[in-house]
Amino acid sequence: MVEFDEPCDMVIELSAFNSGYRSVAIIGYKFLVNDVKIEFEFYDSIFKDSVKKNSYVLVRPNCDNKLPYSLKEGEITVISINAVQFTRLLKRKKFDGDVEISGYFETAQNKIYRSKAIELNLDDWNMCP
Repeated sequence: MVEFDEPCDMVIELSAFNSGYRSVAIIGYKFLVNDVKIEFEFYDSIFKDSVKKNSYVLVRPNCDNKLPYSLKEGEITVISINAVQFTRLLKRKKFDGDVEISGYFETAQNKIYRSKAIELNLDDWNMCP
């Protein structure tokens, strides 16, 4: 998580660094919220909510690269989402109060690289316009 001067400008950031000796094909960036998968589909630049299949909402993540992406050795890729927009989306999807959020990358080799979880209280974000 990265903080800015204004709390309403905070972002949730997920990054991957390839410390290996060959390229890795990243095919998905995803978040788990209380163990429910939230999926991003970058080919159309729209956030796809996999809690309800085929529903699309207007939260656009910022991403260094389009998927699928070949992450070469020594490279890093980053995805970030405005924390206020993300928490409001979660509240609309019936998440409430304290939630646990973790992110992960999925590779073409069927490997998953998951981040440590952070805890957020969705009610704390009501102060932002």
